[in-house]
Amino acid sequence: MNFTKSIATASLSVALVLGISVPGASAAATITGIVPTGVASATSAGVPIELSGVEWEDVLVTISVDSGGLGVDLQGDTAESAGYDLSDTAATVQSFYGAFDAVNEVLGSGLTWYAPSTPGTHDMHFTITVQQHTTGLTFNPDNGHYYLVPHEANGDITEMSGSEAFAAAEGGEFVYAGMTGYVVEIGDADENEFVAEYSGGQNVWIGGSSESVLLNEYVGTSFADNVASRGKWYWVHSDTQFAEGLGNSIVAINSAYMSFAATEPNDSLNNERCLVTNWNNVPGLWNDLDCGVRWSNSMVIEFDDEAAAASVLTLTDLDIEKSVPAASGNLAATGFDLSTPLALAFAALTVGLIAVQRTRKTQ
Repeated sequence: MNFTKSIATASLSVALVLGISVPGASAAATITGIVPTGVASATSAGVPIELSGVEWEDVLVTISVDSGGLGVDLQGDTAESAGYDLSDTAATVQSFYGAFDAVNEVLGSGLTWYAPSTPGTHDMHFTITVQQHTTGLTFNPDNGHYYLVPHEANGDITEMSGSEAFAAAEGGEFVYAGMTGYVVEIGDADENEFVAEYSGGQNVWIGGSSESVLLNEYVGTSFADNVASRGKWYWVHSDTQFAEGLGNSIVAINSAYMSFAATEPNDSLNNERCLVTNWNNVPGLWNDLDCGVRWSNSMVIEFDDEAAAASVLTLTDLDIEKSVPAASGNLAATGFDLSTPLALAFAALTVGLIAVQRTRKTQ
């Protein structure tokens, strides 16, 4: 039976303009293609889809499937997002980025769904998130947060001490897609693994500290000095104490997650009061180091503000041939000299009332 369904999308207006005003888009972003259905167990099928109406020149795409696995064959000017393995056919989430036209080539012919091995036939269900890409950015679909290793305009990683990173975050200097970022805070083992694999290298600052000056200024504590704050570990952004103690005597507060290396933190020489991950090149192990030292792998910045919703396209297999608000070419920009000369600039996105026809064929 053939049927036609009319979809109306309400008017959406977002005005976040800092510096340079860039005209918004008037078109609608649309996903078209074929979703595999009735696929035999332990077999595979191509997933030809196409995005249109997206005006960003470079995009980050993350695709997750409800069951089975997803493989991605890169083409053209595209690259694998850090922390992902596009050749892993058992992966339920994959992410890559590149020029929009090249990304569409990958979507059109480079996606393969591997059906579950359980007996019977299977239908594919997926969610695709599309966002403007900037160097050092990745997306974690498990918690919906973005993570950024900040880079300078010349492509080098931005180097900061722990103290400098906290000060920059507190000053609102890490900006992406309407969000203001903070030095990453890690709540569970899955997030810890994601951050560890994504960030790479060793000695990467994360958002915990026992430094009295930092805690008093940013958390609102009133420690007299570092003797009083010694061994009292807080997540700075969320103002939350998550651990207390040193070495093998450290204990979690309210069952909070921790991933300290053996005998750490130890406040060596009485001056180690900020935390890093990937200590000693072991992914996901934490250690305390001097807040005033700069490391080549710097820090990870986390973004979780819902203000990003207007500039993030999130579509599912149910959205095939359905129109959604368009993404403007300069709506998402990065602050703190993290990408281009248009850093700190946002565009106004205004999408009027649109009505589209959706035609589907069912058996």
